[in-house]
Amino acid sequence: MPISFSHAGAAYPGTHRAALGCTSCHKANSEAVTWSTPAYAPDCAGCHAGDYKPGEHKNASVSSLRNCAGTCHKSSPEHRVSDRDW
Repeated sequence: MPISFSHAGAAYPGTHRAALGCTSCHKANSEAVTWSTPAYAPDCAGCHAGDYKPGEHKNASVSSLRNCAGTCHKSSPEHRVSDRDW
């Protein structure tokens, strides 16, 4: 039987559109998350800095747009973890 776990912490970014296994975020098999870009944790860029396309974001750095849904797309979130079309 597979293990089922519900994240309850405020830092949990929400259910992603892909079915991620525990070790996708918890690479050391511990409670601590291993961020690919720890300088941007706990924002989206903590894992997705490599997905940033500077040409589409004129005069903005990955650091200034580290939380995709709460920076330049304030009135209606452009990027959501559950959005199939990103």
